[in-house]
Amino acid sequence: MMKSINPIPIFLLGLLIVGLYGCHPNKEKVSSLSIKSMDAGYVSIASDTLEKLKASIAGQLLTEEDSEYTTAIEIWNSKRQKRRPAVVIKCQNEQDVVKTINFVRTHGLLLSVKGGGHNSSGFALNDGGLVLDLSQMDAIAVDPEKKTVRVGPGVRWGQLDEATQAYGLATTGAIISQVGIGGYTLGGGLGWLHRSLGAASDNLISARMVTADGALLQLSENENSDFFWAIRGGGGNFGVVTSFEFKLHEVGPEILAGLVFYRMSDAKKVVRFYREYIKEVPDALGTWLLFRKAPISAQLPEEIHGEPIVAIAITYNGPISEGEDYSAPLRNIVPPVADLVKTRTYTAWQSSLDGAWGNGFHNIWKGHYFMEVTDEIVEVLQRNVPQGSPYSDVKIQHLEGAFGRMPEHATAFGNRKSRFGMVIQTRWLDSLRTTEQELWTNRLFNELKQKGTGKVYVNFMDNEGENRVKDAYSDSTFIKLKKIKKKYDPENLFRKNQNIKPD
Repeated sequence: MMKSINPIPIFLLGLLIVGLYGCHPNKEKVSSLSIKSMDAGYVSIASDTLEKLKASIAGQLLTEEDSEYTTAIEIWNSKRQKRRPAVVIKCQNEQDVVKTINFVRTHGLLLSVKGGGHNSSGFALNDGGLVLDLSQMDAIAVDPEKKTVRVGPGVRWGQLDEATQAYGLATTGAIISQVGIGGYTLGGGLGWLHRSLGAASDNLISARMVTADGALLQLSENENSDFFWAIRGGGGNFGVVTSFEFKLHEVGPEILAGLVFYRMSDAKKVVRFYREYIKEVPDALGTWLLFRKAPISAQLPEEIHGEPIVAIAITYNGPISEGEDYSAPLRNIVPPVADLVKTRTYTAWQSSLDGAWGNGFHNIWKGHYFMEVTDEIVEVLQRNVPQGSPYSDVKIQHLEGAFGRMPEHATAFGNRKSRFGMVIQTRWLDSLRTTEQELWTNRLFNELKQKGTGKVYVNFMDNEGENRVKDAYSDSTFIKLKKIKKKYDPENLFRKNQNIKPD
């Protein structure tokens, strides 16, 4: 007599089969992943090989199959968001970086390095390759006695400022607190304080870096000094920095800072006075000119909302009373639309523009250096700004001071004799308006080109090609950078950046 079959074990067996093979009986387990190579082809990496790498690191290895993948490939510039890497590795520590770079080099993979802050060019992502994500390496260690701070490459300026201001200390940082310290510092680093403290890279004491061959090096004036020279302005061309050590200075906690707004029709009067007045001001007074349409803000009169304006951003890194005296003439050149300059904390000032510069927008950055903000430059801006996006602006920062006194070839960040830096920051929401916004940007860029020095700050560039990268440096600096690149990265493993090819 046949025994009856117990239906429960069969049911459980069915669940086991589905769990192992999925709902489709013919679906095969993926045995490899195709990843883009440095030569624009593809390399097939066995799943077992990826699993070994995944098991060896403290961080995460993500592919499109993982639920965290979509968040991991989010970047600030929506214009570059469509890129989809095959693999993202979210490093937790230095050894994760070493292992990832060794893996990339061994298999000849296309590599991008992602810090997590702002970058117009979108080099943090690539299509089909591997992304090394540093955003979780965000440790901060302040030494208030030595007035130094050591930070991880995933730190943003808001985090760093909060930590250092607890001791009344700071170093030159970005004017938007969401910007990452890594790319900003490696490109040079201009901000509210560069006239009084020098550039961010001028305040870099040391760094730890993983090179293309997987070596971990300590960089300073006394160790690997050629490499240390190169990373202060040469961008992400030479390796992955796993920690930065900065010199700190007494700043605030309260400073005099803010914006004073004038109508665009008064721009020539404003700039004529401004350019003469700043010739004799102390280093403590940092100023930027902003040309844009007035934002919709409760701090501005409604009748000026959306209208073209010129604003002067004022930062005084010194006694408040001195700041009042030195800023007063700039705040009443003609009757202002609004004067928002006041005593505030340094951290509040550092984050005051954050609301206008968050994620979700399309962005293009292009820049020039100028020796003077001439009437002709103002006329170009008066013509073009009214046709621009309400979210876009043109920023012109006064240089000189401590920044300008740094010897031209002391670091890779040069162009120290330029008196003004400029960036067109085009910003829009609707992707259907991309062509229109690109045309506006290029027209304005080209009209201003003849007024400039022919040079550019490397952090104020879009993906403009090798010749424009060369314009960020003097001829001798560029030659030296190419030689150092060949020494440390002869295969150009680190190429997703404002790239300097090996000599």
